[in-house]
Amino acid sequence: MNKIKALTHAKRAFTVIELLVVMVIIAILFVATNVAYRSVQARSRSSTASSTAAMVTKKAEAWYSALGTYPSYIQLSTGKINVADSTLTGPAESRITDAASILLNAATAEPTNEKQVAYKPCTAGGAQVEWYDAMTNTVKFTGVGGGSSTAACA
Repeated sequence: MNKIKALTHAKRAFTVIELLVVMVIIAILFVATNVAYRSVQARSRSSTASSTAAMVTKKAEAWYSALGTYPSYIQLSTGKINVADSTLTGPAESRITDAASILLNAATAEPTNEKQVAYKPCTAGGAQVEWYDAMTNTVKFTGVGGGSSTAACA
């Protein structure tokens, strides 16, 4: 009788191979989920950067529409026509909320994350907006009002 109980108990346990197979399946599911999650995150960050760049582009175009010239980096980042102005004198529609944490001077820095956008007026007219694309891990460019949409803005 004891021999029968011992056999039934042995048949109910998992073998090492069965446990390893289950662990491998769980590991494969974890890796697949993690890769998909990282892809969704990168796509979201790229979308954020692109929309921030579009917002800065529209602000520069609003400045041009109101004043007839594209703003310098300082004008766009401070909202002032002259640096010495004590109040905001630039067009209201071209003011950037929290410019200090978003806007970079493209002449001295380039964006390194999706929350930064660099702005640089071009000498030939127009301007250039740069942003970091997390999907391709590169900096992308867009021209504003005839500005260059490549790396060089002359």
